[in-house]
Amino acid sequence: AQKYCGHWKTLPAPRETPPSKGGNQFQCVHKPQSTQEYVIQLADGPSATDADRYAAKILAVILGDDSGSRFFWELIDPGHVESASLSHHDGQGAGSFICYMACDPEFAADNLKRLADIYARVEAEGISETELAQAKSKLNSRVVLSGERPRGRLFNIGRNWQDRREYRTIQDDLAAVDKMTTADLAAVLKKYPLSKNTTVAVGPLEAIA
Repeated sequence: AQKYCGHWKTLPAPRETPPSKGGNQFQCVHKPQSTQEYVIQLADGPSATDADRYAAKILAVILGDDSGSRFFWELIDPGHVESASLSHHDGQGAGSFICYMACDPEFAADNLKRLADIYARVEAEGISETELAQAKSKLNSRVVLSGERPRGRLFNIGRNWQDRREYRTIQDDLAAVDKMTTADLAAVLKKYPLSKNTTVAVGPLEAIA
């Protein structure tokens, strides 16, 4: 890198990264050739420079992980949907919670109500200590496994430097996850309510009541 790029001049490259301001919007995109109804929901979340990003990622595991989450037990396991997930993505200046769901068209309205109910309950009641402990274990396992692969470790180092100009060890990330409390997750939910989201449904339905 030094041989080929070392002579490049360093120049300032400022840009504004204002936080996103999401809202309650709904759009149904009619796609008659689809056999399923596909739903995506976008809600504001902590950015890459926000210390709340760890609580947000734990929250996403608790609610929308591919196994053992609330989405799994309330949507996937009973057979209401083919798939449902919630993830947190952190970027420079803005972050987002992204929910994805796919189901038979005739069940789309009921499943959207189920999603809204999950959001309402977690915002009102919070997270249990058992859920928090399980999510921490999952997330820490993924941090360690990712760090064992060169691509995963280098990607993490690059993101930390790009977003925050810092070097973080795997132990730093594990410690940050371990110190999160149910109160931290409740604070994130209050600041970034999942119930305030933009929803887009794509599929054979022309409207969803």
